[in-house]
Amino acid sequence: MYQFYFIFLEIMEKKFLENWKFDADSYIKEQREAILSRLEKFGRLYLEIEWETVKNVEASELIPGFPVDANKMIFQELKDKIEILFCINADDILKDTEFTMQDVPFAEYLETRLMVIERNFGVKPVIVINNIDISNMFDLVLNFERRFQKKQYRVFERYKILWYPYNMKSMLSENGFEEDDHIPLFKNLVLVIWPNANSGKFSTCLGQMYLDSNIWIKSWYAKFSVLPIIDLPLDDTINSAYQEKIKESGRELQIDENYKQKTWKDFVITNKDQECFEILKSLEKNTEISLGYDCVSEMIID
Repeated sequence: MYQFYFIFLEIMEKKFLENWKFDADSYIKEQREAILSRLEKFGRLYLEIEWETVKNVEASELIPGFPVDANKMIFQELKDKIEILFCINADDILKDTEFTMQDVPFAEYLETRLMVIERNFGVKPVIVINNIDISNMFDLVLNFERRFQKKQYRVFERYKILWYPYNMKSMLSENGFEEDDHIPLFKNLVLVIWPNANSGKFSTCLGQMYLDSNIWIKSWYAKFSVLPIIDLPLDDTINSAYQEKIKESGRELQIDENYKQKTWKDFVITNKDQECFEILKSLEKNTEISLGYDCVSEMIID
């Protein structure tokens, strides 16, 4: 009897997925409104983009009917309000890391990506070089900077911090964020992007908020992410498929326990989200910055 019951559930789930259609228009409208709501509430907002800004292939592959250019449509409507910080890791400059299968040098790949963003949003990205070690081939980093400065890109430097992100005292010292360039910004919605891991997006947000606070500019952090699907079970088909895709990076899906205690509802996050939340809380304890987040879910726009 139980066997027939589970077969019935599988059939019903299959029929539901066949008939279900993603409402792209509503999604884009709701996400845009959520971003604007935070912007009105917070002032300057550093919005970390989890995946691609122009094309979200990851989500379109896993969510039936999700438009590959949904992110682009959301932010194109906001282009008059945005600045873009394009974060890269200095190690990728030194190693000339290849991000394609076509043996394209890192600088050429980066130049193409920057042009695509500028063409789609009409905003010239600001390049942020993270994790710079001045004792390790710093001349290569300088040559890289000059190449893009000649093309009228603003380029800023941020340096390697000992024991980041686990030593807040070091992060907030003159050998930490205070050594970094404080990037001057002219718009209040700041997209912090790069589709690959370890580019220093989160660190850039932290450092900018800290340096902002030193000159009495109030700024906040939020994360924009399509996946995982927050209100579906951990073992749902989409979330399970996403877990498979991210497991090699050391990330795992989990429930936001603080949110569950607060609302009695499940909210799916990653262990990386939880780690970022705890770092933000530590930043609050050690500075005048006050974000007011009680749980991971509150810092995510999904």
